[in-house]
Amino acid sequence: MVEFLIDGFIFFLAGFVQGLTGFAFALLAVPLLSLFGSLKAAVGLMATVGAIIILYSCYLHRREVEVGKIFPLALVAVACIPLGAVFLIRAPERIATIALGAVVIALALGSMKVGEERLKALRPRWIGYLFSAVSGLLGGAFSAPGPIVVAYLNATESSPLKAKANTQLFFTFTSVGLFLTHLVGGTITLTVIGKALPLIPLSMAGTHLGVRLSKQLPTRVLRSLIDGGLILLGVYLIVSRLY
Repeated sequence: MVEFLIDGFIFFLAGFVQGLTGFAFALLAVPLLSLFGSLKAAVGLMATVGAIIILYSCYLHRREVEVGKIFPLALVAVACIPLGAVFLIRAPERIATIALGAVVIALALGSMKVGEERLKALRPRWIGYLFSAVSGLLGGAFSAPGPIVVAYLNATESSPLKAKANTQLFFTFTSVGLFLTHLVGGTITLTVIGKALPLIPLSMAGTHLGVRLSKQLPTRVLRSLIDGGLILLGVYLIVSRLY
């Protein structure tokens, strides 16, 4: 019972942050869960619950999401995931993660500086495909497809709510891919699925609350919250590989 309450609180919190900012579900869930169990079990639970939560979050943002814009970007990312697993698995993860953190911070700072004009230099379509390809490669090599795309979409979209909605659709594809990967790899088992099922409603409740709050916040406040969260994410990526 105590274990369920701890796991339930962690997934409620992770769902709330995901619903509020559009990212950080795994970033919160995996480290916290691993404090009370094995890392493998934490990853399996996160991938199982996370796949449902991203689908639910995407549904809650259905009126803001731009399917035509995100669908081709997501296809590029998914297509590059196997390439990342094959060609980048030997790349120095420490250097790649530090570089990723630096890019995320730079994009977030640029987003804060330019205000409503956004980063015009990143708006050409081919740049979006480039960021999506890098996302897929990082996902295949290091299971980290999210940060680069979150930062890119947030930096190029004038509406933080729409950027968050588009991120959820993008994550829908990658989360399903990661779920299948862990299922085939044995990280997700029937035992893990059985443990995850009662946790899903709690995480959905947190997600629902986070999304409702994000839609009530003023645009400037939500933008600052997301940019600030991205900077913290970038710092975490760098610091976690320096020590």
